[in-house]
Amino acid sequence: MSLILKAQRFATERHKGQWRDTAPGLPPVMYIEHPREVAGIVERVAGKSYVAVSAAWLHDVIEDCGVSRGELIGLFGDGIAETVMELTDDPRLSKIERKRMQIIHAPAMSYAARVVKVADKISNLRSMPTSGWSHSAVEAYVEHATLVVDGCLSPRNEVVREPLRKMFNEAVVMAMAASVFFGVDR
Repeated sequence: MSLILKAQRFATERHKGQWRDTAPGLPPVMYIEHPREVAGIVERVAGKSYVAVSAAWLHDVIEDCGVSRGELIGLFGDGIAETVMELTDDPRLSKIERKRMQIIHAPAMSYAARVVKVADKISNLRSMPTSGWSHSAVEAYVEHATLVVDGCLSPRNEVVREPLRKMFNEAVVMAMAASVFFGVDR
């Protein structure tokens, strides 16, 4: 079995029963749809890089599912596990500090982690029209995400920069427009 398929199956099992928040009146969305979208974006721009695509499937399993670094190393090897670790926020830090650290660490991350990080931000923005976030909350997320993405897509980066930048910019426009028309107070 390929590592990508193994990562997909592992993430699907570990995220089983988890749901993403949606606006009142909309049906909930299974959480696994988020890693599926992130992996699809990564595959589209980075090809079949098994490390990047596998890490895309697994990028939230430590924070959201209680999976350990050691478990990932045992199942997927050092490369994929370390990429997932680069994408994992330190839960001991406050939310504000975690966001600050994302901005600081973005330029120094590995190629695979940078691609996954940008794809994650794109997916999060794409989900906002159905999330029920207020316009001001969407603006704050866009501001933070832009700083992280700018770090990930700095000039030293590879050929994925332009396609990812275009997808990110389109997702920002969509999220901002939807928040003006459909945003609710949270």
